[in-house]
Amino acid sequence: MYESEIDDPSISDREVSLLSNARGGANSSLGELMLVYRDYLFALADDELGSDLKVKASASDLVQDSFVEAKRDFRQFTGDTPIEFQRWLRKLLLNNVANVVRGYRGTEKRNVAREVSLPKLNASGSILELASDDSSPSSIAIRNELFTSMQAA
Repeated sequence: MYESEIDDPSISDREVSLLSNARGGANSSLGELMLVYRDYLFALADDELGSDLKVKASASDLVQDSFVEAKRDFRQFTGDTPIEFQRWLRKLLLNNVANVVRGYRGTEKRNVAREVSLPKLNASGSILELASDDSSPSSIAIRNELFTSMQAA
């Protein structure tokens, strides 16, 4: 779906220069180069996350995590062109998306399909239904204290 953007031959001289400078150790050039692809990565992450997962993880957080990984692992990047750099960033992002999906859909305890909505509130903000009919520990203690004081009287 985004292949046409990746293979776009209109790579600017600026991107080539930024990549070259980043290879030479210029952190600011690496940061600027990553910003060139921020909107693309955001749109990709937003499309990849289902509506159920967008409440658990945001596209911007995934892009930011991918940029942190790119900065940390830049020495492992073996490509020579901005297109290869974009593909590498895309791979990092999709791996992060897969981790989120696996974390919320591939587990039983955190599976978003198991979530239920909170109970409804009345006009005063009180819960209409109690979660349990059992007495709370404090109400049991109060009841026992009253019973004991009545027996003593």
